[in-house]
Amino acid sequence: MNSKERKLVGHILFGIGLILALVSGLVSILVKNSKVLMILYLLVSFFGLITGYHNIKRKELNTYLIASLVLIITLNNFYSLIEYVGRGLGLVSLDNLYSFLEPFSKIINSLIIFISSASLIPALKAVFRILED
Repeated sequence: MNSKERKLVGHILFGIGLILALVSGLVSILVKNSKVLMILYLLVSFFGLITGYHNIKRKELNTYLIASLVLIITLNNFYSLIEYVGRGLGLVSLDNLYSFLEPFSKIINSLIIFISSASLIPALKAVFRILED
């Protein structure tokens, strides 16, 4: 597989992974069966691992890891904000706000799973390269 084909496969996998993360976030609101959710999250994680394996070349590694770290921290902060505002310190008036924000919270959680999984293999590559030097 040449570099253009590999790049195209990586882009397609990344797109599928993002769509799957969005769909699993939305499905997790509707489905309360923990086995179904576990399978969805494992699928999102699997696509993340494959994406991380296919997309990253040696020269892109540092930039990819920094961007992934920033995304994970930012998404985690948004997740915490939504959970904090949604719970509203027990204020009844914010319950409606939480029910409105819950889908966003679930989607952000799925995106965190996808991005962190996509970062695992490149991070391991970086560690092994450091150990080689």
